[in-house]
Amino acid sequence: MRERDRFGDACDADRGLSEVLGYVIIFGIVLSSVLLLSASATSTLEEIRDTEQGTNAERAFDVLADNMAAVYQRDSPSRATEVDVGNSELYFGDQTAIKVELLEGGTVEESYSEAIRPVVLRTATDTKLVYESGAVFRTEREGGTMLLDPPLLLSEQRVHVPIIKTFTPSIQAVSGSTVLLRGKSTNRSVLFTPDTLASGPNELRLNVTSPRYEIWERHFEEETPLSCTTDPSTETVSCNMAITTDTTVYVSLQEIELSLIR
Repeated sequence: MRERDRFGDACDADRGLSEVLGYVIIFGIVLSSVLLLSASATSTLEEIRDTEQGTNAERAFDVLADNMAAVYQRDSPSRATEVDVGNSELYFGDQTAIKVELLEGGTVEESYSEAIRPVVLRTATDTKLVYESGAVFRTEREGGTMLLDPPLLLSEQRVHVPIIKTFTPSIQAVSGSTVLLRGKSTNRSVLFTPDTLASGPNELRLNVTSPRYEIWERHFEEETPLSCTTDPSTETVSCNMAITTDTTVYVSLQEIELSLIR
């Protein structure tokens, strides 16, 4: 009888141990599933958040471009754009440059060159929105694209090259807050008109020096009558266009002082 009791007790102990192990295994499976679902949900939420930030950044730069156009096209003295920076960083980028030359018989008769200070918004995923010379760009590690064309007019009858010079007295950067990006007109002038030269030029040359020179080249080649070459060593795209005595040519300059207001 005692042997049977001992045998029964051993069986009960083994059964109890098996049940405990079973509970542990089931709990581990449930916990792993919860953690996996939680990680997946977190990753999905982060992707949604990053997508929303990118979309909001593009909208903000659409508004920025329109406000800057109000200054250089519609003679507004100043405009301010509200930008929700969030987890991104808004700053003034390294200077770029634009040069416009008018040639006659291969000789440069008039030359205008200006340094440009672009506006850059860098998101948490390292996507950058850039406002430069009236154009808006989106750049990523894999490359970039022009979201908004620059305000150039290039046709056989009429040429107008507005130089949109954005500048700032000091380098500024902000993150984690909503800021106002203010652009104030400081100078507006016409540099070249059909009366500038006794005889009209027969060639226009346009150079842009910028980290986005390849995007500029692609735009010029696909959307304008310009013929372009690039120099990667200087990050410059150089474009030419033949013009005739029937072409009216204008080159204008708009200087816009930028500032960030918290």
